[in-house]
Amino acid sequence: MRFELETIGCGLLLPAALSVVVTWAFLRALPRDVALRFAGAVGCAVGFFVGYALLEPRHLRPATYWQWLPWLGIVAAVAAPIGLVSRVPSVCRWTLWLVISVVSAWLLVPTWVDLKPSRDVYVALVTACVFLLTAQLDMLGRRTSGTMFSLSLCVSASCGAVLLAAFVSVRFGLLTVAAAAALSGCWVISFRDSSRELVRGVTLFYSVVVGGLLLTGQVAAVLPSVCFALILAAPLMLWLCEFPPLSRPQGKWGVLIRLVAISLPLATAFLLAV
Repeated sequence: MRFELETIGCGLLLPAALSVVVTWAFLRALPRDVALRFAGAVGCAVGFFVGYALLEPRHLRPATYWQWLPWLGIVAAVAAPIGLVSRVPSVCRWTLWLVISVVSAWLLVPTWVDLKPSRDVYVALVTACVFLLTAQLDMLGRRTSGTMFSLSLCVSASCGAVLLAAFVSVRFGLLTVAAAAALSGCWVISFRDSSRELVRGVTLFYSVVVGGLLLTGQVAAVLPSVCFALILAAPLMLWLCEFPPLSRPQGKWGVLIRLVAISLPLATAFLLAV
């Protein structure tokens, strides 16, 4: 009973509610151009941080690699909106993403002596993955519906939580539930304000936090690495729906096609895991 209450309350309801409240408050309190950049990102970061603090109250001071996640989420929530300022050149935005990617990889890759491949190789690979995923999601967020885009992030994170809980660790599964719940706040608000700027701000948070959580599973599990990669990159399947013929259906059929596109890599990941 206690485990169920912890899962529902700390891991799901509270992060989602805080994300909605913080996002909505930013949209109401700040000038619109500033609010759109920061609201979703800060809402996600606050929701996840509080969920993490309640689920892991003894690990707020990082002592090992995965305990950096809530702090990196805050950093991503502050850095990503700065890069979205219209006056910021693209090269500066990319440089900012690259710096955050390097720092995240350095902190999240374990320092185990028997790590294979070596830690240096891991850091390089994780840096490249976070940077490229963020860049692709940002470009996708400029084109697709804000509601569908944020839903794809929530669905992918939720599937990541199931995979981690089932095959790696319930602890990491619960933390990923908190991340998915925090992302859901942006999705809920997108029904009222579907601006693409609102959801573009959460791309770096998704890449760093959800990617970091899946990394913890990848280094600790015997599952094929492609399982974690497919779940993390599933939102990119929306690219297929930006071009004919999949871009033509609209309304409920358009939504259904996009959900099927996202589901394909997610289903494949679970089939490979079992």
